[in-house]
Amino acid sequence: MESKGFSVGEMVKKGWRLMRRHTAFFVGFLLVYFILSAIPHAIVAVFPDLNEWLLIAIGLVVFVLTLVVWIGFLKAALKVVDGKRPTYKDLFSSFPIVVQFFIAWIIYSLVVIVGFILLVFPAAIWGSRYFLWPFVMIDKGTGPIESLALSGKMTMGVKWDVFMVIIATWLVMLLGLMVIFVGWFFALPVAVLAQVSMYRMLESQYKNV
Repeated sequence: MESKGFSVGEMVKKGWRLMRRHTAFFVGFLLVYFILSAIPHAIVAVFPDLNEWLLIAIGLVVFVLTLVVWIGFLKAALKVVDGKRPTYKDLFSSFPIVVQFFIAWIIYSLVVIVGFILLVFPAAIWGSRYFLWPFVMIDKGTGPIESLALSGKMTMGVKWDVFMVIIATWLVMLLGLMVIFVGWFFALPVAVLAQVSMYRMLESQYKNV
């Protein structure tokens, strides 16, 4: 698939090449993420009569920890795309931005939901326009609004190209799920690395304008 600004296929191929160089790291990262996510379910299974408020508190703590790990995953992907070596220290290194990340995620989700309410077309446009916000925030240390605004500027004129990358990477993840679920541990890093590669290319072009 050729796009105006870049080849969608090349982004996915780059994600695949980078994932192969760091397979053990990313699979280990995702194992930690899924083990953390499973903790509340394991606690309920072992202690079915546990106090409801205690379960809610545990769920909130686990939610924050998994969000921090997910941000760390994206941070590691940025390092890999930049030719740097990711470390497991990245795993829990994003506590300082977790609240801002959550706020930006809520705003982005609301924008996409409103787009769907208006019709699917606005959702695709707005979703693509602001899609780069997580990478902007992690890379530049910007707040929620500035991250969304910078994403909008970087994707100016290439929203459909971004949309095609989103669709292509979603298909990669879907194929991973179809391979006895285990394939998802490899497909997700490929998809994220492809998206980060797109971000870095658009960010570089934006800086040079």
